[in-house]
Amino acid sequence: MIHRTLPFLLLFAAATACSSKKSGTAAKDPYATEAEFCTLWAKAACNKTVVGQCSGGGTDTAACVDAQSAFCLSALPANYTSDGDNAKACVEAVKKAYSDAKLTAAEVLVVRNFAAPCNVLSNGPSGEGETCSQRSDCDTLSGYDCIIRPGETQGSCQIPVMASGGDPCSDANVVCPDTHYCDGNNCLTRAAVGASCGADKPCAQDLQCLGLSGTETCQTKAGNSESCTDSSGCQSGLCSIAQGASSGICVNDLPLGPTEPLCNDLR
Repeated sequence: MIHRTLPFLLLFAAATACSSKKSGTAAKDPYATEAEFCTLWAKAACNKTVVGQCSGGGTDTAACVDAQSAFCLSALPANYTSDGDNAKACVEAVKKAYSDAKLTAAEVLVVRNFAAPCNVLSNGPSGEGETCSQRSDCDTLSGYDCIIRPGETQGSCQIPVMASGGDPCSDANVVCPDTHYCDGNNCLTRAAVGASCGADKPCAQDLQCLGLSGTETCQTKAGNSESCTDSSGCQSGLCSIAQGASSGICVNDLPLGPTEPLCNDLR
C-alpha cells in the first residue's frame, strides 16, 4: 500500500511546489527608486581605497556613501526608470571605474556625466519624433536618443541610424560618425587645424575652437603636463586642477586625493 501511494504523494508535492512558484510574487527590483539606485551607486563608489585616499587616510565609509548618494540624486537625469538590468550595468561600471581610486577621461564621463552604460536610465515623456532638449526627455530604455544638429538647441527623439562620411543626414534619425558632423544635408568632415570653426562647424575631436567671436579657428589641444584650465582643452580629455586653483596640467588619469575636487563628495 505504501509503495502504491508514494508516487502519488510525490506528484502532489511537485504540483504544489510548481503552483507556489507561479503564484509567488516577483523579486523586487533593488534599483526601483532614485534613492535606492543612488545608495547602491554610492556603495559601489566608496570602496576602502577611495575612502582612504579622499579623506587622507580616514575610514568613514558611511560619510562617503552619504555624500556620494547626495551627488547622485542631484545629478541623476530626469525621468529615472529602472528595468533592473540597465541600472545594474551602470552601478557595475561605477564600481569598476573607482576600483583603483583613479579615473581616466572615459571613467570621469561615466561617474560624473552618466555616460554609457549609465545613459539608459530615463523613460522621458517625449515620443518618437517629438521635441527634446536632452537625452532624458526620451525613452532611453527603448533605444531612443535626443538628436540635436550642430548650432541647434533642440532636436527630436529618435532611434539613431549611423551614417558614413559624406552620406546624407537630412533625416531626423540619422547621425554622423565622430569624425564628421551633419550640416543639415550631409555628413561633412570636421574642421582641421587652422580652419574656421563655430557652433555649427565643429573641429576634429583632438582640436579646439578658439579665438574672438566670428574669427575662431581650430587649434591643437594641450598635451600631457601642459597647462590647462578645463578638460576640454586637453588631448587626454583630463585637466588636473587642485582644489582652489584656477589652472592645472593635462594628465592621462586623475588619482584621487584630498586636494582632488572629485573627492568633495567622496568623503
